[in-house]
Amino acid sequence: MYSTREERFQFLSVRGAKNDKKVILLKCNLFYVLWISLQALFPITMRVLLTFILFLLYLNSSGKLYLNSNRQPSPKRDWVNTKVIYTSSTKRSTIFTNSLPKGGGLVHHNGKEYNYFIFWASIRNESDSPLELQIKFPKLNFFNSDKSHFKVAFTKTKMTFDKVQDFDYGLTDIPSLLNIESNQLKSLKCRVLPKNEYLFYIPIFINKTKWPVRAEFILKDKKLFYKITAGTDSVMVPCGGINFLN
Repeated sequence: MYSTREERFQFLSVRGAKNDKKVILLKCNLFYVLWISLQALFPITMRVLLTFILFLLYLNSSGKLYLNSNRQPSPKRDWVNTKVIYTSSTKRSTIFTNSLPKGGGLVHHNGKEYNYFIFWASIRNESDSPLELQIKFPKLNFFNSDKSHFKVAFTKTKMTFDKVQDFDYGLTDIPSLLNIESNQLKSLKCRVLPKNEYLFYIPIFINKTKWPVRAEFILKDKKLFYKITAGTDSVMVPCGGINFLN
């Protein structure tokens, strides 16, 4: 049996730390004083133009503030959706990190249209024993109704953290991944050494998708499931498991 601790992350637009709130309040007061001054010094047409310019300057100066996976302010979005720590009855811990999606464009396959969504996941072995990971999806997966289905096509391309900010997480030639089977991996199998992690892509192709799309690995005992939600549709697919070797 495993106990779990889950964290969900979202990016925050100019909010989060008290100091940031004070800076924003100061900026608002400054722009308000400037706007009042414009009322007395310029005719109405000039006031409208200068107000618009001040507004653009405010947007440029305020920017966005994101929280990283440590809940600290960060200038870049880390694209993490969930981070779950699983601890077994023998006190062996595994950390699953699941990303938000990128993509959404169309791919044609066998006369059907699919929207593609690129996810990544990392599995970190916090124990002192090697961990064996095996993942394999059915060839075709259905949501609650048979009106919508999806395919998972593993890629031979290696995912790294320096690709997190890239378009589609750096994955290219996506249509060929669905249409050329030789470009796919049928399954994933690897050994994760103690205090190490394994990072990989999960490209998903959905026929007749709903929005938004989210996905995450869930560990129950030693069995892995992949939960995919597309709008009101949701399914949890058995897809493998983990095993500590010692």
